[in-house]
Amino acid sequence: MFLVIPVAFKRLKRFKFFNMEFEVDDIEQAAIETIEISGTKAQLMAYLTGDDASGRTLEFLSDSAIDYQEVLDYFLSEIQIAYNKSPLYATFSYEIYNQSTPPELYDLIEESKETGESAVKNKINEDNLFKRNYLVFYYCYGKDEYITVISSYTHAFDIFDKYLFEILHKTVSKNVENIEYMVALTNIDEDMNKT
Repeated sequence: MFLVIPVAFKRLKRFKFFNMEFEVDDIEQAAIETIEISGTKAQLMAYLTGDDASGRTLEFLSDSAIDYQEVLDYFLSEIQIAYNKSPLYATFSYEIYNQSTPPELYDLIEESKETGESAVKNKINEDNLFKRNYLVFYYCYGKDEYITVISSYTHAFDIFDKYLFEILHKTVSKNVENIEYMVALTNIDEDMNKT
């Protein structure tokens, strides 16, 4: 039964749902584009959790410490560049806040604090170029609080965006902690060998 239903709807071009009529053109093309976009975001997630991202994080080591915000800013910039390429062609701006944040984002920040997840607010009318879509993520690293605000006039954020930016923060945190821990252990070993 479950195999017959999708086959029956494969050639569906127009359907009526309650009092609304929908027309679907190029359903195959839309499906391919969705897979390409999701795949690209998944590749970015894989990159962030891989050895290349750890190696890039190591490049920020200075006096046995790494500035978390500097690394976060670097990877946000890399993601911004990747989003601007095929197949996403999406542009966004980002800002990292430590203290005062724009008051209009207060509810999104509180939602992110409470849930521990990214909060998304997409505009209702996609054609309105005067309003932005927002993705906000609150994250604590050590004693510091970081609020990352991603905004776009043209790109509506989805579940993959939410997870991508959450993974970014958590991976940067893990990589920075691991590198600083290795450096601390190396320094202890060197001190013990001197005595």
